[in-house]
Amino acid sequence: MASYRLTEPGGVPPVIAILTPSNQQNIKKPELTVSVKIIDDTGINDVALELNGVEIEGGDSGIRDLKIRPTGDKRELDLSWNISLKRGLNKITVVAYDTENLVAKKSVDINFTEERGEIWGAVIGISQYQNIEGLRYADKDAMAVYEYLTKDNGIPENHISFLSNEDATLTRIKKVLGVDIKQKARKQDTVIIYLAGHGTSEPDSNSPDGDGMEKYFLTYDSDPDSLYATALPMKEMSQIFSRIDAERIILIQDTCYSGASGGRTIQVASVRAPISDTYLNRIIKGKGRVVITASRGNEVSMEKDSLEHGVFTYYILEALEQGDKNNDGLISHEELFNYVSEKVPQETGRNQHPVKYEEDVEEPIVIGKKRGE
Repeated sequence: MASYRLTEPGGVPPVIAILTPSNQQNIKKPELTVSVKIIDDTGINDVALELNGVEIEGGDSGIRDLKIRPTGDKRELDLSWNISLKRGLNKITVVAYDTENLVAKKSVDINFTEERGEIWGAVIGISQYQNIEGLRYADKDAMAVYEYLTKDNGIPENHISFLSNEDATLTRIKKVLGVDIKQKARKQDTVIIYLAGHGTSEPDSNSPDGDGMEKYFLTYDSDPDSLYATALPMKEMSQIFSRIDAERIILIQDTCYSGASGGRTIQVASVRAPISDTYLNRIIKGKGRVVITASRGNEVSMEKDSLEHGVFTYYILEALEQGDKNNDGLISHEELFNYVSEKVPQETGRNQHPVKYEEDVEEPIVIGKKRGE
């Protein structure tokens, strides 16, 4: 937009009335219509709209760009813009210039606080298996996470499904994740999914991960000789995520897929292959998706008798008490990951490193309140 004089001896600048929104208005959605009326005794030459100090419409051709609907000889104009706000305080300013190059400005402050919906989730932990050697602490890990969500945070128990051991069959898990949560979670809601148990991989020439392996989370009734029919593949997890409308979804998994001994994985393939982490990219497609997993692709997720937990989950639980770095009383997914990514390698002699993948996350996802708050 060209430069103009703010005053003119004897002249009167345009008069601007912002009809909507009103000053200091609080809104819950980012889309907003700005409607104004502008009047000038000599005629209106140019109009621009600024959002937080940045001109988003206008310039010398602003009248044409804004599709102004003139009345009379353009001494009175009715205008509207559809804009998108950032979270927090937004300053909207309308600038009008008349034919004598006099300028007027009018501003309103709008506070956008996105509507926070409900929290839904599933907590799944399997230590006992029908066809596979079991684990020691996966079910205990899951119970601790479930109690944190429901007791420490007061999330209704009917919002968080808990499946453990013989209840955690493939059919039950797919129903909870792909049907129940899909039907309940709305766009503005948050979904938290926690998995603890065995994982594994088997050769798959169609795998998009670059390692020729498909990864599976093993359910209570999984058969190592028939994984495709009896276990939960990560390609299915990707489809489950895509079915959920919520724009904040976090998957935390204390499992691994390397097939190495000594952790939450079993080997079923006759040939071991390097396991890629890029399978996580399949899961996070969509807005506000986050995956935090216990270890890198070729590492194991360890259990320790001295901790009476999986190492990863032990430090998740500790992070819920000690990980609030910004002292706001809440634990975000970033604070949780920063905590475990420091503590887990220290505890395991740098043999286990948590991994985080995320996509289109506008702000940290809140896991819950700091324990003890």
